Amino acid sequence: DKVSPTAAALLDKLNIKPFSFGVVINVVYSDGVCFDPRVLDLSEIDLINKFRAGVNAIAAIGMEVGFPTIASLPHSLTNAFTNMLAITLETEFDFPQASAYITAVTSAAAAAPAGGAAAGGAPAADAAPEPSSSSSAGGAAADLFGGSGSSSDDSSS
Repeated sequence: DKVSPTAAALLDKLNIKPFSFGVVINVVYSDGVCFDPRVLDLSEIDLINKFRAGVNAIAAIGMEVGFPTIASLPHSLTNAFTNMLAITLETEFDFPQASAYITAVTSAAAAAPAGGAAAGGAPAADAAPEPSSSSSAGGAAADLFGGSGSSSDDSSS
């Protein structure tokens, strides 16, 4: 509202200066729940990040309990392909997608410069030998917890 000239003259005689007023939000109340006023300051990026975190949590829970959800479907398919690829590498079984993937990986590895050749002149294959198939069953994973990977250590306790 505008102040009329007569009201302005009166306020000036009373020595009342112009002022401003507003509402300070202390608490936001919605559906029986009280929120901090910072909730109102969320940007669109913040909302998207919170939504993604929720979807990731749903996917993680679904994967852990073995309950398929829309959020866990891409992870389930990736894990299934990885398992089928492992079977392909260890057996005679083959399927077109595995062959295409293996071809792509070997051609990319051949095209990339060897890390050891650039640094010391030795090829990278000599620097890091491939693990044997006997240790791929879990020997390295068992060493993470101090065990030797054999079942005889577990039976003593």
